[in-house]
Amino acid sequence: DYGITQHFIDTGVDGPITIDIWIGKADYLPYKLAMTASGNTPFGHMEATADAGFDNYNKPAPIPDAPTDAVSFTDWISGLFPDASPTP
Repeated sequence: DYGITQHFIDTGVDGPITIDIWIGKADYLPYKLAMTASGNTPFGHMEATADAGFDNYNKPAPIPDAPTDAVSFTDWISGLFPDASPTP
């Protein structure tokens, strides 16, 4: 199966991806995730960062309906990398 990871390798994308996870000492629950990536692509140099925080464990979390113009992640990533197919 030809997935996105293989597409990155085949097209010469290189560089590290670092993920840090903060976990509570008493409850072992994740509280923060930080990701950084840097590398060269066929289109030039790429830098990316993302942070996510987690809280309000065991409390209700209402989930709104998706916007009418929402697209799936698979469709979105396929638009960025049209020659790649998602890995199952």
